[in-house]
Amino acid sequence: MVQNPFLIEFWGFGGVRVPGMFYILVSFVPWIIYWVLCGLGSLLGVVAPLVISLLLVLPQVGGRGFNLMALVPLLYFSLAFAGVFILDLNVFWRAAAFSAAPFNNV
Repeated sequence: MVQNPFLIEFWGFGGVRVPGMFYILVSFVPWIIYWVLCGLGSLLGVVAPLVISLLLVLPQVGGRGFNLMALVPLLYFSLAFAGVFILDLNVFWRAAAFSAAPFNNV
C-alpha cells in the first residue's frame, strides 16, 4: 500500500485516525465560535472556545505528542479566560470580533 505524503494523521479517542485536513478544519472551530459569540457581546465567547480547545487537547495527553494547532488556542483562550474573569479586562471579548457599530449611522 502506498502512503500518501500529504495525509497527516491525528490519533484521537480510541486510536481512531483522523485525516489532517479534517483536523485542521476542526481546530478552527474554537476560533469561529470565539469570533461569533464575542461579536454578539457574549462572555460565553471566552468560555466555550476554552472548553472546546480542552476537548481537542485531551486525546493528545496520553498519545504520541502534542499538536501545535491544538496547544496555541488552548493557551490563548486560557489567557483570555483569566484576563476576563480574574483581571476584569474586556479587551478579549469586546475587541475580539468585527463590530458593525461604526456602520450604524450610514
